[in-house]
Amino acid sequence: MTRQQREDLIKRYEALETGLVADAMDDLGLACGAVPGLFLCAGGKKPAAGFAVTMRQAKRTGPYDGVPKARHAQVIDGILESGDMLVIETGGIADVTTGGGLLALRAKMKGAAGFVTDGSLRDLDEIEDMQFPVCCAGRSPLRSLERLETISVNEEISLRGVRIRPGDVILMDTSGLVAVPAAEAERVADRAAKIRKEESAVESYIRKGLTIAQSRTRAKKDMDEAAGE
Repeated sequence: MTRQQREDLIKRYEALETGLVADAMDDLGLACGAVPGLFLCAGGKKPAAGFAVTMRQAKRTGPYDGVPKARHAQVIDGILESGDMLVIETGGIADVTTGGGLLALRAKMKGAAGFVTDGSLRDLDEIEDMQFPVCCAGRSPLRSLERLETISVNEEISLRGVRIRPGDVILMDTSGLVAVPAAEAERVADRAAKIRKEESAVESYIRKGLTIAQSRTRAKKDMDEAAGE
């Protein structure tokens, strides 16, 4: 995929909401991509989308010997590109942060789209001020330096049962987080856009005082007639 194609696809997803994308995946018979319990928790209220760069973290084995084993900085500096979203699986580690303000700032400076983890973050007020979208399951002041190690980079991970592969499209907003397989990203975006059009038509009739059932019937009739022209 060219840089322009990447940018165009991300713009399409940023114009959607997670609910529309989740509905589109259901309609297309795809595995559920909605990660339960994770949603945009800092960085604004607008949807944020990007291509997954994945990491898996775990509790450090053995005592700290002065050598860091958590490779956040190396991944951000060496792998992360504009439009990417760093997605970290911790298996739900809650008592140690897997990222904070400095990592978020560096990722933002590289043009990253956001930061996601099923673990904890810190410095969320600072991250909010820099308007960098992040999604996490908890908060902790404890740094990862002595406590976490990186198990894998850019391999398949799982966030609360949802499989995420490098290059998958990640969309997050205040309603939740959805992961879309890279091979299905265009098709899902097309279907989500169609659902939005359908829902807009239904909404217009509800605002005119019709019931939901009546609104759906009228909207479907309008769309069928438009398709037949």
